[in-house]
Amino acid sequence: HTYTENILKNKFINCDGIVCVCNNMMSYLKGRVNNKYKIITIHNSVDHQRFEDINPKARKPGNYLLTGRINSLNEIKYSDSWVRWCMEVQLPINMVHEYIGSGSHYKKARKNTENKSNKRNEVRMLGLKTDYKDKIAIIKNWDLFVYEINRNEGLSVAVLEALGNGVPVICSDHFGNKEIIKDGVNGYIFKDRDGLKKILIDLCKNKDKLTDLKISTKKYFIEQLNIKRMLEQYIKFIDDVRRDFTPGFAKKERSYGNYSPSQ
Repeated sequence: HTYTENILKNKFINCDGIVCVCNNMMSYLKGRVNNKYKIITIHNSVDHQRFEDINPKARKPGNYLLTGRINSLNEIKYSDSWVRWCMEVQLPINMVHEYIGSGSHYKKARKNTENKSNKRNEVRMLGLKTDYKDKIAIIKNWDLFVYEINRNEGLSVAVLEALGNGVPVICSDHFGNKEIIKDGVNGYIFKDRDGLKKILIDLCKNKDKLTDLKISTKKYFIEQLNIKRMLEQYIKFIDDVRRDFTPGFAKKERSYGNYSPSQ
């Protein structure tokens, strides 16, 4: 359930099937693992119903763009230049960027945000949030989830949490996150920071466009990325594997009835 190109960590022993959380992961593993394994992609998901009763964190009044991101501050997902760029980028309105996460580069990141001389925007290093409701309340307050990483990963659960709360995701052109982002529907994919700046400027100038994007983000998640859809794919995959290895196995029709993913 994570993407790595380290072949030593891609060894599978005594399993009947492999589930990859993104297409890029499956493409990489095919040809590198034993052909006897049934291998498919099932994108991760989260239970958006869990978020419904959590209220957004109170927001400071003012005309500014509130963005955020969540990730471990490591070599794959963090860079000093990102923090500096967020503090310096010139948009039609000021930007506040809230960064949730901890890790080996956290202290360095905090130090980078302390030098605020001649900085246009504010970056808030919020550290690790262990209280689930507190984290979701912060996410719900964001206008955008803005996410740049340094190389490919699987499929970020934090990205899914943002989408499930109706927060559009603006992410760098990396797998597997970009596999679930549809430009203008639930966010945008940017090739470089100049492209990111253009997207942010456009959304700052067109508040109705940002509002519509938030609505379509939640709608698309419920229709295409919801956890029930993911669970149905897992059950089908398990049935398919069992059929291959169980003589006389007959797949049974399944009914969810009043099933709730949170159960």
